[in-house]
Amino acid sequence: MDTTALNAAVMATFAEPVTFGTGGGEVTLSGVIERPAPPLGAGAAPTGTTARLHDGGSLLISVLTSDLDTAGVQRRDRATVDGLRYVVADLWPDGGGVTVLEMRS
Repeated sequence: MDTTALNAAVMATFAEPVTFGTGGGEVTLSGVIERPAPPLGAGAAPTGTTARLHDGGSLLISVLTSDLDTAGVQRRDRATVDGLRYVVADLWPDGGGVTVLEMRS
């Protein structure tokens, strides 16, 4: 199954720019960020705001594999999301044109 059109539509609808610091300098990629829910008992985030853990925790960023390959982002590269610094802990290509980056604070 060719997922190119589906991946492009998802990225066009949900992706946000994320700037990574790599060995070759800074590079900005578009990615779908899966943010963690707030801790239990913390209450819901107000409408229109982003919930995030106070200690940073971890999150996932889905990017097009072709963009990732061109940019050269790899394990231990860094990025800032919602004002928190993260490091790329792992990369999981799905075989369908998207790679999920596991980010840890």
